[in-house]
Amino acid sequence: MSLTLITTPGATNSNSYATVAEANTYHDSVREQADLVWSALHEGKKERLLVMATRLIDEHFVFLGHEKNSDQALHWPRTGVLKDGKYASGLVDTIDNDTIPQFVKDATAEFARLLSAEDTTADDDTAGFKQIMVQGISLTMDQSSRISKGVIRSSVYSILRKYGDYIAPLNAGSGGIGQNRTVRS
Repeated sequence: MSLTLITTPGATNSNSYATVAEANTYHDSVREQADLVWSALHEGKKERLLVMATRLIDEHFVFLGHEKNSDQALHWPRTGVLKDGKYASGLVDTIDNDTIPQFVKDATAEFARLLSAEDTTADDDTAGFKQIMVQGISLTMDQSSRISKGVIRSSVYSILRKYGDYIAPLNAGSGGIGQNRTVRS
């Protein structure tokens, strides 16, 4: 079954913030290693990863401002978001509310590449174990390692942090609301 990438800002059926071409351009401009990983993927895989990255960003961020249309499928475009985000001071200028901002497209492209190598929604296979022995069957638990790294990796968070708050997964430590849900505003 073929996936159709829909990136129309404010549409009721949009499923990605970035097109494959926009993601390709982003990866051409970052680390050479990242470009090699991304360019090795076929087009259909890139589309699926962009859709997944978009969905996870929307599930794990509460963004500033308000959705432009009450029936739009994704959290962006938004109204009332300052260009400097949370750190705005002095002259106030807002982000264009008819488009998807470049930083959202970049975060989506970065996250899609990361997802190609690792399912960030899955727990580590050894989470919760400090030591495992086979013959004598000795298990030593380490509760601190059960804390998730978080679904959104730091390279994606650093792009989006000025414009919203990260919602940590249920099993994450401090630094989030502690709920895994979509919040619409």
